[in-house]
Amino acid sequence: MKRRLATFALLVLLAVAPAMEVGALAPAFGTSAGKFIRVELYFGFDRQGQEPVSDSEWIKFLSDEVTPRFPSGFTVLSAVGQYRGGDGSIVREQSRVLLILYPKSEKRKNGALIEEIRAAYKKQFRQESVLRLDFVRSVDVDF
Repeated sequence: MKRRLATFALLVLLAVAPAMEVGALAPAFGTSAGKFIRVELYFGFDRQGQEPVSDSEWIKFLSDEVTPRFPSGFTVLSAVGQYRGGDGSIVREQSRVLLILYPKSEKRKNGALIEEIRAAYKKQFRQESVLRLDFVRSVDVDF
């Protein structure tokens, strides 16, 4: 399963690899330069024995779990992941990629908040995992 998840994540990452627009975020953080952490969370929508996570369930999850923890903002991308199942079949799954950008100085606090989001999604939607990728980026924005 870990191999399938890693393959899925790589395919999604290659498909969506967005260039972050940080100019709009800098005023919210009160700074225009410095080191930022970019976190990508990959949420699969398939559920064993149930219908996939619906758009309304996803929106409620964002409202209840993500927005209170990151009220300054975040970005959501729609994606389709693909991986080879254990039986050799090709599996395609609707998913969402949540992008969060915050100052490196807030790594400890925000890292814990991100783990709370991952745990809530796994519990609420009976998922084995939510993939997390963290990147450190230097940001210098002119206003």
